[in-house]
Amino acid sequence: MLIHLLLAVVNCQPNDAPLFDDPLIKSTHELQAFSFQPPYVEDSLRNRWWKFGGDAFVNVNEYIRLTRDTQSQSGWLWSNTPMYYSSWIVEFEFKVQHEGALSGDGFAFWVTKEKEIQGPVFGSKDNFEGLGIFFDTYANSRVRHSYPYVMAMMGDGKTSYDHDFDGNSVELGGCSHDFRNQENPTRARLELTSVHDPSQWIQCFKIEQKIPLNYFLGFTAATGGVSSKHDLIYTKTYAVTLEKSGEENRQKSYASSSDNKFDTSNQYNKPPVTEKKGTSGVQMFIYLVLIAIVAYVGFVIYRTSQQKSNKRF
Repeated sequence: MLIHLLLAVVNCQPNDAPLFDDPLIKSTHELQAFSFQPPYVEDSLRNRWWKFGGDAFVNVNEYIRLTRDTQSQSGWLWSNTPMYYSSWIVEFEFKVQHEGALSGDGFAFWVTKEKEIQGPVFGSKDNFEGLGIFFDTYANSRVRHSYPYVMAMMGDGKTSYDHDFDGNSVELGGCSHDFRNQENPTRARLELTSVHDPSQWIQCFKIEQKIPLNYFLGFTAATGGVSSKHDLIYTKTYAVTLEKSGEENRQKSYASSSDNKFDTSNQYNKPPVTEKKGTSGVQMFIYLVLIAIVAYVGFVIYRTSQQKSNKRF
């Protein structure tokens, strides 16, 4: 299924609530398995829905820090459950802070087939399969845009990100946005729906791609010769049910299903309905002509018979 991806980035105020003002969005409900917020962990000092590792650590009342402002760090946070929903929205708040003139390398949000594999692409593996959105804070090559830079890449499991050239050859869309050393956290929203709500947001990019189901959500970050603190404040993920506004919205959102299985249904493969056709004008005309011919032939036969009968008398 082709779906639209929208990334919007805003510098938000504390306690701002997420907004879903689009009239085509019928309802939403939060998915606990793909959301987190302080205190992040339960009494067992674990989170049943998420797992973190590498250099990441949790400050239970403030943030999940993927990397410290130290060189050569790499940390990750991945969902334990794959995303089964076909139409959903994720919002997350983050902070990237550093001391000194340069910062790096950045962090990434993932929707991928594999997880928890560290590597050179913002702390995760290269040649990944799925979607990667990169919040890049350091230019490794000459580029025309300014930094920080946010970009998307769709991995097929074979194509490399090409770190030395900042993924320029595989970029699907992107924008420059200064989210470093901001007083308030920055909020990003990614929408995998057929509609989007741009109100009070800065649209970064909008692309159309096919995102498979059963992929994991994750965040990773890395530092190299330059460094930054990469902090996640919260993540809220919502299943979305869309209004049915014609044939294009016949596909049901998985958000309304109750058995946690994606059902594409057979609604687009139903046999065509055969209409009962009435008698057309052409058919009626043909019937009348035939009746006239039969009547004429009958009349001719009758007259001939009458003439023969008269001759006898």
